Amino acid sequence: MAPMVPITRLYADDDGHARFEDIEIPIFPEDPPPDMLGVSEPWQAVAVLLARPAGGSHPEQPEHRRQLVIGISGRVEVTATGETRIFGPGDILLVEDTEGFGHSSRTSDGFRGRLRRPEPLTTGRRTISATSCSFVCSFGGYSPRNCRQSRLVRAAATHRP
Repeated sequence: MAPMVPITRLYADDDGHARFEDIEIPIFPEDPPPDMLGVSEPWQAVAVLLARPAGGSHPEQPEHRRQLVIGISGRVEVTATGETRIFGPGDILLVEDTEGFGHSSRTSDGFRGRLRRPEPLTTGRRTISATSCSFVCSFGGYSPRNCRQSRLVRAAATHRP
């Protein structure tokens, strides 16, 4: 049996209520030799870093796009239709509740995470391939409209290898 990586999926059910589901992603090969890595199937993604200060929160709302959040430091409480789960460093949350009532979140001690959108970002007729850029974010957001980019981030976002 292939080793599995546990992931929590947050999705909207048929009635629009946000729900948690525990899933596992298989890693191959099952038993790699010491000089080799076991890996999952590839997920093309666009990435940002996010930071929510201590005491930050957002009300119940759906996300604007599907995303994968990997905890780096701190803790965040996410509530979906009355169920609350706590995520921290190393935890992986696949957020797919893009419709319906959404979820809420709060943190008492602050939370930092790496956010990956598991598909290419399409804007109008342009598709941006899987690249990384980082935003210095206030609580609750990471879109260009509510985040401030640093000089380093602007330079990284314009760099084309």
